[in-house]
Amino acid sequence: MKKRIIILSTILFFLLILNFNCFSFLSKTNYTIDPQNTINTSSPENIPLWNYESEQIVYYTRISSSGDYIVAAIDKTIYLFSKSSSNPLWSYEADTWIVTLAISSNGSYIAFGTGDPDNKIFLFNKANPIPLWNYSLSDRSKSIAFSQNAVYLAVGTDDDHLYLFNSSITTPKTPLWSYIASGSNFVSISSDGFYITVAASTSRIYLFNNSITTPKTPMWIYETGDSIHSLTISSDGNFILAGSQETVYLLNNSISNPKTSIWNYNLTVVDVNSIDISDNNNYIAVGGGTMVYLFNFSISMPITYSWSYNTTLGYVDTVKISFDGTYIAAGCRYAYYTLYYFDSSISSPKSPLWTNVKDYDIAWSTDMSSDGNYIVISGGNIKHGVYLFGRSIHTEDKEIAIHFGNYYLLIIMIGAIFLILVKKNQIKHQK
Repeated sequence: MKKRIIILSTILFFLLILNFNCFSFLSKTNYTIDPQNTINTSSPENIPLWNYESEQIVYYTRISSSGDYIVAAIDKTIYLFSKSSSNPLWSYEADTWIVTLAISSNGSYIAFGTGDPDNKIFLFNKANPIPLWNYSLSDRSKSIAFSQNAVYLAVGTDDDHLYLFNSSITTPKTPLWSYIASGSNFVSISSDGFYITVAASTSRIYLFNNSITTPKTPMWIYETGDSIHSLTISSDGNFILAGSQETVYLLNNSISNPKTSIWNYNLTVVDVNSIDISDNNNYIAVGGGTMVYLFNFSISMPITYSWSYNTTLGYVDTVKISFDGTYIAAGCRYAYYTLYYFDSSISSPKSPLWTNVKDYDIAWSTDMSSDGNYIVISGGNIKHGVYLFGRSIHTEDKEIAIHFGNYYLLIIMIGAIFLILVKKNQIKHQK
């Protein structure tokens, strides 16, 4: 009997240790609040629906407007995911590292550009990892963008070339046209592919239409007088927005010489890193320095923002706004809170609907589906991977409770058996 008691005691001891370790492991989650309380926020925390871990930094990730497909570039390889699983649908390895990435609105097409020495652009269909075509560019690509129907693909390169392709399969593949601008760091294209805008870290913004002419010439050129850090065109192509070091510029597509802006607005931030406009042209989201701003769209002066939010420690690298302007996602670098999710309603003080805290400390890339239901980010410096979030707050509480419940139930059962055996042993000795 003593032998049985010793064996059961040993089992109970090891189960207690196992339970403690499981508790410690699950409690030591990567989604913890900053222990130093250096950031003042009352917003709840959201955790990913899923994540895909990588041994290398994930610099680029994109999500289709529908939210159904996610694509990520890790070194020389692209991975295609569905929103339902972190297991890739397929992957493709290029000969050289990937420097640009894009996915079409419905997720049917994926394009990426490679760096030196290949400097190629590739087009894929989501059905399989076999390129539909590739094209050797004059230099590595800096920015690429699809029209909504994926009929057109605009590409800007390091040596100031702008290329416009269609997605049709031809051999050899050739661009519809190309143009040498004074920089092609940022490229944006209207939903129908008719208007293409390009800008650089220099002070010029160009607007083109997609007509095939030789030589190709811009509809207009606008001088900001300051280096440009962000650029976007409205879905209908009627408006162009650009951000410089401290200024937001709004222009229309009308032809005038010299071209003038509808308005420009100076912000008290350093570098307007990102700018986005809702598909209905009602709202403009701006990210720069540690700040996030929301403007109600207006073509009249004076213009001012509806609200602003200071992340305090987060360097806002990307802002995305939903098609109706209801939701805004902001991805940050070098911060405890790397992802902020807002609604566009005016409140004072403004606070996010939720945040995410990660120990990778950098959201290298942030993107959002057009309805705001799915947000994807990639990181980072410490923990590398792709992370998909839902609009609603997702927690692990239920999973942890069930997990712990199973272990505690097992311990109670072992303890009950132990007590029964001890009681039987006592009765035996009394007899």
